[in-house]
Amino acid sequence: MNESTPELRLRSLFRERRALQDQAQDLENKAKPHTTKKGVVVQPRFDQPTCKEIVAFADSMREKVSTIEDVMKRELKEVPIYNEFFKKVWGCGPITAAILIANVNVHHKEDTDKGATKPSSVIQFCGFGVHDGKLSRMVSGKTRDYHPDLRDCLFNLFTTMSKNRGAWNKTNKYLVIYDGKKHGIITGPRVQPSDKGPQIDGHPAQAFAHQTAWHTAMRVFLEDMYVIWRAQLGLPVWPSYHAAQMGYSHGGKICVAEPKLLTLEAAWEIVGHVGKYCPQCNSQLKCDCFKKDETTTTESAV
Repeated sequence: MNESTPELRLRSLFRERRALQDQAQDLENKAKPHTTKKGVVVQPRFDQPTCKEIVAFADSMREKVSTIEDVMKRELKEVPIYNEFFKKVWGCGPITAAILIANVNVHHKEDTDKGATKPSSVIQFCGFGVHDGKLSRMVSGKTRDYHPDLRDCLFNLFTTMSKNRGAWNKTNKYLVIYDGKKHGIITGPRVQPSDKGPQIDGHPAQAFAHQTAWHTAMRVFLEDMYVIWRAQLGLPVWPSYHAAQMGYSHGGKICVAEPKLLTLEAAWEIVGHVGKYCPQCNSQLKCDCFKKDETTTTESAV
């Protein structure tokens, strides 16, 4: 990629946006009472007029952030993967797509820019790699092997999709995966009764199932993004780790543990439908359930 590509412009805009957000938050922390992670309430050190000026300046910085986000949205229109994949995922907004496109590199590894040639590399970089049964964590004295902003971004993506599906009466592939995984854990043999309610390995069962299920859903989202992105760029596509280990991929198709070039059509056959699903039968909208609801609504209106 050269310096004129929209991907690099998005990366520059993302860094500027992040810097402004951090500065605005830091100013507000100095001008408003706030509680630290340890529960300590910190009072502002300045008088009230000064605090108002600081807060006003922080607000002006957030307006600048909004302006940058508008520019990011315009840049997205020039990025093929946004139009090919991200726009088709119900619940995935342009800012989420911009942050992922700006920071994830699925090209071949180079000396100056480490990329992700395998889906496991994308998953690890986005903060969903598992070590000793736990997600990657920031450890003092050790180099961080993931991008915390991307994990936060994907958490916000899933939370938004999950909260909005009830109001919109829609769902998507990843929410269907989440629901299935959570149900399987809650009804599985690992749940143990206790005085504090159902527990799994010493944790509340509902919270444990939720965490595990949304992590699984976002890993599949990242794998799908990787497959479509690499295929669109004309680069060899590696199967996911689990598909390579089991010998088959989505839909039961035979899988060989080696990279191969895929057309976009072949990539979409692997990924499947990612857009809007019917919440009743978990199939693509405009299914029979949707048509029945549509007919009933029309008849009621008449």
